Amino acid sequence: MLAFSELKPKIFYLQVKILVLAQVMLSLVYFIECEDAE
Repeated sequence: MLAFSELKPKIFYLQVKILVLAQVMLSLVYFIECEDAE
């Protein structure tokens, strides 16, 4: 049980990192497409 409670925050932080990376990638793609449009 202790091991699981220690693992849970790591999984949470991993999910947050993935979400942040996804946002950054989407922002970059959007920015690049906008730049190409002009």
